Amino acid sequence: HALRSLLYTMMMLFVILFICGVIFSNFAKQDDDLKDVGFNNVLESMWTLLLYGVFMDAVSDVLNQLKAISMTYATLFLLFIFLSNLTLLNMLVGILCEVVSRVTQEESDDAARQELELSVTEILECYDVNDNGRIQRGEFQQMMSNPDLAMILRHHDIEMNDLVKLEDVLFESPEGTDEEPSFLFSEFLEKVFQLRGGNMSTVNDIVELRGFVSKRIAHIEEKLNLRPHIGSFTSESDEKPEPSSLPAIDETLPGQIRTPMGQHPMGPVRFEGGSTSSDTFQAAVLTNLTAIRDDQQTLRKEVMQMNDKVQELQDQIAGFSGKGVAADNVEQQSC
Repeated sequence: HALRSLLYTMMMLFVILFICGVIFSNFAKQDDDLKDVGFNNVLESMWTLLLYGVFMDAVSDVLNQLKAISMTYATLFLLFIFLSNLTLLNMLVGILCEVVSRVTQEESDDAARQELELSVTEILECYDVNDNGRIQRGEFQQMMSNPDLAMILRHHDIEMNDLVKLEDVLFESPEGTDEEPSFLFSEFLEKVFQLRGGNMSTVNDIVELRGFVSKRIAHIEEKLNLRPHIGSFTSESDEKPEPSSLPAIDETLPGQIRTPMGQHPMGPVRFEGGSTSSDTFQAAVLTNLTAIRDDQQTLRKEVMQMNDKVQELQDQIAGFSGKGVAADNVEQQSC
C-alpha cells in the first residue's frame, strides 16, 4: 500500500513538472532572459523546476530573477512550488505516516493475539475433559468460574460477562439436530479475541446476529404453534370448520373465562391460509383481550350483586335476633 501511494505521488509530480516545463520553455522562446535562468528547453526547464521548486535549493535567488524579468513568471513559479512541494510531498508524508501507524497497530494486535493464545490455551487444556482439543458447553461453563481466566481476559480488555452472554450463541445446536456443538481451541480463541474492546463491527458479525435472531424467532413460533395457522379471520357467519381443524390460537388466554365456542362473547375466531402476517396475530390477541375485559366487567357486576344479597341477609339475621331478645324480655317481666 505504501509503495503504491509512493508511485502515484511520483507520477503526479512528474506530470506537473512536465506541464510547467513546457510552459516555461514556451515563454523562453519569446523572452531570452528566461534562458539565462535555466529554461532553454523542456528538459532543462524540468531540471530547474526540480532543483529550485521541489527540492527548494536557493529558491529565493530564482524567484528574484524571475521577478526582475516579469511578475507573471514569478507567480507561475510560486504556483508550481505550492503544487509540488507543499501539496504533493506533504500528502506523501501523510500517507506514509498512516501506513506506518496501521502496520504498528496490526503488529500490536498480532502480539496481543499471540499472548492471549499462549495464556488461554493452557487453561483450555486443563478443562478439556475429553482431551480432543475442542471446547464444549459443559467445559465452557466450568471454565467461566476460573478467576485466572477472568484476570487474563481483563488484561486484554475483554469482559468475562460478555463472553458468558454469548454462551447460547456459541453453543446453539444446528437446526434440525440435537448434536451439541463444539469448537477447536483456535476457533474459540478467535471468538474471544473479537470481544476485545475497541473492535469494530464487521459484516460477518451482522450476518451471524441475523442468523441467530432468525433461528430464535422460528423457535418461538414453533412453540406458540402459530406458523401453520396464521391467516385471515372469519366470523361465525362463514362456513363453520371442523373442530379438529381449529388452531391453538382459539384457546383462551391466561385469566380469561373459558366459554364454549358457540357462546364466545366475540364469536368463534379462527385462521385461514398459511400467511405469517403479524397483523392477524395482533388482531387475534386484541380480540381475546376484549373478551377478557367484558368477562371481568360481568364478574364485577355479579360480585356487587352478591355483596348486596349478603348485606340483605345480614340485616335479616340482625332483625330476627332483635325480635328474639325482645320476646325474652317480655317473658322475664311477666314472670
